[in-house]
Amino acid sequence: MSEVFDVVVGDDVVTSGIDGIYPKGFAIGKVDSVEKSGSAYKQISLRPAVDFDTLEEVLVILTPTPAGQAAAGAAGSKE
Repeated sequence: MSEVFDVVVGDDVVTSGIDGIYPKGFAIGKVDSVEKSGSAYKQISLRPAVDFDTLEEVLVILTPTPAGQAAAGAAGSKE
């Protein structure tokens, strides 16, 4: 991570949505620790936003990718 970004303990970590796979704004966790790892990197530990020991239900989000849409379209056009 570049030194330009100031990551500190307690920061919220959320999905950015840039990859097109995960929607923007999903909570991932909070920064638990930040350690310098070399001159240009940091080692960052997160505390998950969810307690996996008490998790009873999950929501599966299906976001079609361009490759998946093309495959589905090709499969649907075969008769």
